[in-house]
Amino acid sequence: MNKVEQLKVLHGCMEDCKRCTLYKHRNNLVDFRGNPHAKVVLVGEGPGTKEDDKGIPFIGPSGSKVEKACVKLGIDTDKDTFIINSVRCHPRHNATPTTAQLSACKRWLLAQLCVVRPKLVITLGSPAGMVLSRNWRFKVTEQRGIIQEVQFISRIIDNPLQTKLLHTYHPMYVARQHSEEVTAQWMKDLAVATEFLN
Repeated sequence: MNKVEQLKVLHGCMEDCKRCTLYKHRNNLVDFRGNPHAKVVLVGEGPGTKEDDKGIPFIGPSGSKVEKACVKLGIDTDKDTFIINSVRCHPRHNATPTTAQLSACKRWLLAQLCVVRPKLVITLGSPAGMVLSRNWRFKVTEQRGIIQEVQFISRIIDNPLQTKLLHTYHPMYVARQHSEEVTAQWMKDLAVATEFLN
């Protein structure tokens, strides 16, 4: 199977997933958007209300901020990136996903990464950083901006991925800080993606 076919199979499996309680209250499974052949993957936290309504990740306020930043950097999110979340079902009241929910959805995240096979994975915020660094005490403020060589192993896709991992702030954290320094750090982190596009 090619990448698109593998992602379609994974989507069907996620539709049936009941590994945590989030599925009970979702309107739609929120899978991915962007290019399955992209060299850069952006990993967010979880779907918001708008994403839950449409079944598409990063189309709400967070997505708008990421989109504007990428446009400034010359990154076309539809062509140059593959965008997913750490959990695929909307947490009620826009709550931060729990460690149990993140752990339950990790199998799908790792499987998709091993299918897409990016050269760079950028986590947006602490929940995504926790999952992919395998550290539940992870703090993005301590780890952002550092490029790491990592290996991701999926129990579903028998093809481990060697890639680079970079952590940065969640877009809404950046928005709330009203800080030129934090915004500059975030933009600098996202700009690393441009080095992997060609």
